[in-house]
Amino acid sequence: MFLFFARPGGAAESPLRAADVLRRVAEANPEIAEARERTLAASARARAQGRLPDPVVGVQLWNAPASNPVAASEAEMVMYGIEQSVPLPPKLRLRRSAQSAMAEATGEERRRIENRVRLDALHAFHQYWRATAELSVLAGHLDLGRQVLATAESQYGAGKARQHDVLRATGELSKLHADVTMIRQEVASASAVLRALMALPGDADLGVPTLDAPPIDVPELASLERRLPEARPEVRAAGR
Repeated sequence: MFLFFARPGGAAESPLRAADVLRRVAEANPEIAEARERTLAASARARAQGRLPDPVVGVQLWNAPASNPVAASEAEMVMYGIEQSVPLPPKLRLRRSAQSAMAEATGEERRRIENRVRLDALHAFHQYWRATAELSVLAGHLDLGRQVLATAESQYGAGKARQHDVLRATGELSKLHADVTMIRQEVASASAVLRALMALPGDADLGVPTLDAPPIDVPELASLERRLPEARPEVRAAGR
């Protein structure tokens, strides 16, 4: 199990990879856990449908006094019995078959939820990586913008630049500050989604998002479309 905690001050942050996110999501995501438990319950119901109904034990009191109708010692006759319903074999088999199909459909629904949550986690991870990388680039742009503004102000004070140059540098620096604020909001939003999908506390340190090398062999669209009817859990669940 992968857990993510804030590191002590001065320590290098640990990298966060897509594989780490998917592993944590599979282990801790509450929606996936709920779907897994529903699948287990459906499988248990399917096994129960193939068994005989529970026997029923009964007690009958004959001519018990109205003042105390449950007094077995005062009744003229006490009859004990046990009843066992035995359905016809085809009915029992069909009931078990129908419930098994429902259990398999529930399993396909679990796989659909897992795929959707994994996809959401990958989208959030790549958004978090993109926003973090863009924020790092903009931080460098801010330093350059401050230097340009300082240079423009210095040259304007020495009479070597126009006031328009200072105003333009000021406007560009303000635009950079606005861009940084927007990207910081994207980082916060993506990290919040990641923490929710990974079932982490709101102040947990996610680490530095790191991309792995892309796969070399990418399947063709035609082959993916041929696999679609057999690979999509939604299609298989509808068939069940």
